[in-house]
Amino acid sequence: MRPDEDRPDWVEGSEGRRSALVRVIDRSADRRRKRVAGILAQEAESWSHLLKRTFFLILCILFDGLILTEIPERLGGKLGDWIFYFILLFFVIRWQVSMYDKWFKQDKELAQMIAERLR
Repeated sequence: MRPDEDRPDWVEGSEGRRSALVRVIDRSADRRRKRVAGILAQEAESWSHLLKRTFFLILCILFDGLILTEIPERLGGKLGDWIFYFILLFFVIRWQVSMYDKWFKQDKELAQMIAERLR
């Protein structure tokens, strides 16, 4: 029996390993370019937009952590109250994410243009 026959089918030898490594490196570089482009697109935004985004996130955290936790406390703190709280929290967070996406949507065209220039 030859030594190649003991190896599983998915092991293709040194050429296969090299091509797999190249594919991983290319995907990693592409993800890095997209992240950098997104960051650079955010840097093009105004300070007021940044402050509004930060204020919105702080308000969301305070509302979710301080206001909503009063619900199970006021209802008695039983298991059903906490289940109701987590269900309500799920829907509130979904609403907050949709509002964040609507109000603070990143300029995708600018990010795409920056990503193309980074190549």
